[in-house]
Amino acid sequence: GTTRPIIKWESYLIPVPKQIAKSVSTPFNINGEKLNVSASIGISLYPCNKSLSSLLKAADSAMYKAKEAGKNRIYISLEAETQRISRDELP
Repeated sequence: GTTRPIIKWESYLIPVPKQIAKSVSTPFNINGEKLNVSASIGISLYPCNKSLSSLLKAADSAMYKAKEAGKNRIYISLEAETQRISRDELP
C-alpha cells in the first residue's frame, strides 16, 4: 500500500478561522456610526462526521458552544468531543 504523510490538521485549520474572526471583528462605519461585530465559529471535520447531516450537526453544536462561551470564540468539534481554541490564540 501507499503510505501517506501525517499532516497535523491543526496547523492548517486554526489559522483560517482566526483570520475570519479577526476580519469580522474589525470595526467599520455606516452613516457615521461605528459598528463592532464579533463571530462565533463552529467547525466540524470530515471524515470524523461521516455524513453531511452529522457534519452540519457537529458544526452547529460547536458554534453554539462558542456562543455560550462569549464573543469572538472558535470551537472545533472532533468525533468524540468539542475543543475550544483558547482566547490567547485569538487575534
